[in-house]
Amino acid sequence: MRLKYFVLCLLNLIFFSMLVDAQTYDDIYRKIDLKLKKDSSYLNLHYIDFTGPISVPPSAATLPRKDDDPFSFKVNENTTYRFVFLMDAVGLDSLELLYIEQRVDKSAAEGGFFGGGGGGPQTDISRDFIFKDMYDLKLNRFDQYSVLYNKVRDYIKKNEDAPPEKLLRINPDTEIQTSMGISSRDNTDYLNFMRTNHLHWYPKPKIVVKAKRGAAQEEVKTSFRLDASFSQISFSHEIMDFAMGGASVEYGFNEKVLNLLPYQATLFNAGFRTLISISDKKTDLNKAVMVDVKIMGRLKMNTSKIIGSLPFVAADKPLLNMGTSGGFDIQLTRPFTLPFLNLYLNAGGPAYSSPAVTIPKGKDREAYFSFSQAEATMSFYWNASDKMNSRFRMDIGAGYYDVWKGTYIGTAKSASKKELMQDNFYPVVNFYFNFISDGSEFYGCKIRFFDSQASLTSWLKLAEISGGHIIRFEGTYISAPVARKNRPWENKEGGAILQLRYRYGF
Repeated sequence: MRLKYFVLCLLNLIFFSMLVDAQTYDDIYRKIDLKLKKDSSYLNLHYIDFTGPISVPPSAATLPRKDDDPFSFKVNENTTYRFVFLMDAVGLDSLELLYIEQRVDKSAAEGGFFGGGGGGPQTDISRDFIFKDMYDLKLNRFDQYSVLYNKVRDYIKKNEDAPPEKLLRINPDTEIQTSMGISSRDNTDYLNFMRTNHLHWYPKPKIVVKAKRGAAQEEVKTSFRLDASFSQISFSHEIMDFAMGGASVEYGFNEKVLNLLPYQATLFNAGFRTLISISDKKTDLNKAVMVDVKIMGRLKMNTSKIIGSLPFVAADKPLLNMGTSGGFDIQLTRPFTLPFLNLYLNAGGPAYSSPAVTIPKGKDREAYFSFSQAEATMSFYWNASDKMNSRFRMDIGAGYYDVWKGTYIGTAKSASKKELMQDNFYPVVNFYFNFISDGSEFYGCKIRFFDSQASLTSWLKLAEISGGHIIRFEGTYISAPVARKNRPWENKEGGAILQLRYRYGF
């Protein structure tokens, strides 16, 4: 008996959910149709008038409608069918049919000595095939939708010198729009940037063969992904992917906050990164709330002994010791309607014994240490045009690091005196630029200003081999301090590193 009641309740719940979903979609369709009807002169829509007798294949001569009897094209001379559609829109590489309007010339139909008009309206206009019907036709009867689509597309091709008329009755200032650029309202710009620049893999749609114009492109899937250079490496495998995202690992010699080149920072990094996307649909990353989290561990390492022997590094030996520490690096997509946020923290306890780098002071020695670093920025993305070939990003925020000095008497390994030298926040600005050629990444650069020093990182794609192999040439230059004196733990001159980067499966 209880099972019977349970089944009845479950069926009622399913039925109720279906009704709610249907009502929700009907409300959306109603709002769209109302917008198309009331605000057509403010919408950048195109139209083509096909005057009767209209030529339509028998398969599309009669079209089903959601809430009415089927719609049939009339084969007579006094009826014109206006096909209204969207084209050349942002993120749209093909036209999209919206509705069909039937326009009947009443004067021609009624005839008579005075044309049957008598000075009154001569055209009877009715929107018999609305957006709801057209959208349903595209989803459920694509063969019939394709007939209408091809009819409009073929007309445009045959009349390239005379573009379709517009319903828009206002004059938008296209020069202002071009000069200001364009920014997506979802995660499109964020995903484009990460897929091009990030050390770790971001999922893409799978590549499919274009069976028709406007079909979505998807990527070739590989079993593992690798990003490797002379200073850093990341790796992930498909077994590390999960329903809401994926995971990967990284190793390297980089320090994110301080103005230090790889190997100038006396450390070795290891990190575990996971990407979590929260959305209604697993594949809808453009609208998902995405959390990119990296948990990091850092070990101090005496890289000063090898930096002088590396031919691809042009920099003085480091003067600053890094401490063993742990932390996180988080990137969030517009939490609580805020801009894109980036949060970084690496902190460790003081440890002054056996410094890798010391500075002689008479019979004694001094050593400088940095145990904690942090950075918080907001990111803003935009494109030079709707083609998204020239892409920009700017980070604005603040960075922090501490510096301690230890004094060592003679050959002692433990500091006899410890002193805090610096414990400050500084403004940080990062500016990125990427150029995409024919849909493929080609060039990128990053300019960073922090603590009165500028750094420039630039890369150029050298080769792209079928199967997902990409080779880049990459260089980083860090300037000497500007408008201030060198501090004891800073090198007097800047430095540079040149390296190759190999990416597979990205």
